[in-house]
Amino acid sequence: MNINQQLTEHFKLSELIITETGIDNRPPESIIPRLKWIARQLEHIRSKLCKPIYVTSCYRSPKVNKAVGGSPTSLHLSATAVDFRISNYSVTQLPDLFEAILATHPYELYPIDRNTLHVSWYPLGNCFDLDPVPFAFVDIETIEDDFDNY
Repeated sequence: MNINQQLTEHFKLSELIITETGIDNRPPESIIPRLKWIARQLEHIRSKLCKPIYVTSCYRSPKVNKAVGGSPTSLHLSATAVDFRISNYSVTQLPDLFEAILATHPYELYPIDRNTLHVSWYPLGNCFDLDPVPFAFVDIETIEDDFDNY
């Protein structure tokens, strides 16, 4: 497996399997299509915001997940979640950020801390073959209130 494989224009496989644990976090081949799908969603968000995105966690092997204290049911285990930071991001850009993310149909979206967001997608059928499309019903104020708590 080539961990430097370019998944999209701005994202390599190595970025989506990053870990600071020192534990081998190479995914099984069956996970690679999901990582490519997540990379496409990140490209969509990056293009809408015109800012670099830095992944802090995406795929986690069971050993890595346990080492970082992740939930045994974490969507990171199935490569359907990503935590990331956005370069030079400002709270005043919340509406643009949420519009870009919500267009990818997330299952969960919440801040981990002031600078890091968690986004996960619920794996229904072959949803990982879909490209980002507009999301119609969003309560931005509730999400902004949640973000303000950090």
